[in-house]
Amino acid sequence: MAGSFFETFAISEIIKSYYNVGKDLNLYYYRDIDKKEIDLLIVNAEGIYPIEIKKAKNPNDADKNFRVLSKFDLPQKPGIIICMADELMPYNRDTWLCPISLI
Repeated sequence: MAGSFFETFAISEIIKSYYNVGKDLNLYYYRDIDKKEIDLLIVNAEGIYPIEIKKAKNPNDADKNFRVLSKFDLPQKPGIIICMADELMPYNRDTWLCPISLI
C-alpha cells in the first residue's frame, strides 16, 4: 500500500502545482493490452512528458515502458522518475531521477 499512497501523493502535488499557477493540465494514465503502463503522462502542444513514480531511492529499469510512446504522433519529451532520490540527476540519456521533495 505504501507505493500506492506515494503515487497518489505525487500526482496530487503535481495537479496542485499546475492549478496554483493557473495552468491547464492534460493528464493521462497509460496501460496497453500487453500490460505496459506509465503512471502519468502530461500532454501539451510541445509533446508527451512521461512520468513514472517509484517509492525507491534508486529504482531499476523504471523507464522501460517509455518506449511505447513512439507510436503516438507527438514528440516524446524527457521522462521523469519521481522517487526518493536525494537530488535531481540523470537516469539515462532521456530520463531524469527527480526527488519527491522537488514537487
